[in-house]
Amino acid sequence: MVACGDDHMPKLEGMTPGTSGRLTAGLLLLAALAAPAAAEKTDLILVTNGNQILGEVKSLERGKLQVSTDFMGTVRMDWQQIARIESKLWFEVEVRSGALHFGHLAETDEDRVLIVEGEDEQAARLPFDEILFIHQTEIGRVGKIDASISLGFSFNQASDVTQLSFDGEFSRRTRRFVSDIGLLAIVNDTGDESFSREDLTYTITRHLPRRWAWDASATGQTNEELGLESRWLVRGSALYRAVRTNIRELYLGAGLAASREEYTGVLDSGETNLEGTLGLRYFAFHFDDPELEVNIDLTLYPSLTSWGRLRMELRADLRRELVDDLFWGFSVYESYDSDPVGEDARNNDLTLTASLGWKY
Repeated sequence: MVACGDDHMPKLEGMTPGTSGRLTAGLLLLAALAAPAAAEKTDLILVTNGNQILGEVKSLERGKLQVSTDFMGTVRMDWQQIARIESKLWFEVEVRSGALHFGHLAETDEDRVLIVEGEDEQAARLPFDEILFIHQTEIGRVGKIDASISLGFSFNQASDVTQLSFDGEFSRRTRRFVSDIGLLAIVNDTGDESFSREDLTYTITRHLPRRWAWDASATGQTNEELGLESRWLVRGSALYRAVRTNIRELYLGAGLAASREEYTGVLDSGETNLEGTLGLRYFAFHFDDPELEVNIDLTLYPSLTSWGRLRMELRADLRRELVDDLFWGFSVYESYDSDPVGEDARNNDLTLTASLGWKY
């Protein structure tokens, strides 16, 4: 061991010995604080070929285990190539039956088996083939956060139409709930006139055992193409997970919604409506290079206060990963109203967008 006092420290120009000493102490303190931070990645991942990796397990989604390491950064590993996982961090683990388990990932001598030990529940022995998702929970005070942002621009010289689009999605996952905020803004300019559409939605979802879940949302909308000045909507529904695997999900839902609408140029158009809701959400994922995602979200709103009126909201997305966290997207948005308010109001608004996006 080599001792190193002030006489052995390099002198910095313009600094007094006292200042240099305080700087040295500060550097030593920073080094001491940095040491435990570097030691946090202590999760053990054993690969089927016998290799061992030290890192921090982030999640398992779509058949890929995401691990943060000091020497390779964040990597995604094929779930079929993982033999064992050990971690002192807290996780939420979901299996094919829909059951959720919470706890840390305990040591085991069995390959392809996960032992989840919680504070108040008996340790669960879960075969790898039964596990669909693993998520860290209770990270700080905010939970696990995912985000994606995409921007689109197109110009058609023949028709002199310019389109701008922004689509942002932010998701926060805690031990019991998933909260989502979605913002969509689309502007179409034909040179003579322009039409815009804006949607802002907040949704909270609670997953229940045995394939069931419920969600509630609040939405604000405008759509100049349909003459819709504003729509405020609150909705609640029950969801059934008809299909949920590592690469495919299908949800079916039904519920109730209440809305208040105001239309441009229509006096006394503001009225409160009660509607039923019938929904379908489909998600498919292809994780071989290139990664592809398909999302379809369809909701029907049969009116309970204006019999015969039916509204529909459809969104379909195709995303292709270009490089890590950067993707190209193509989206279809369709809004339909069988009985729009106003003589000149259209029944539907169909929009196609291509965009470049980033996800976190």
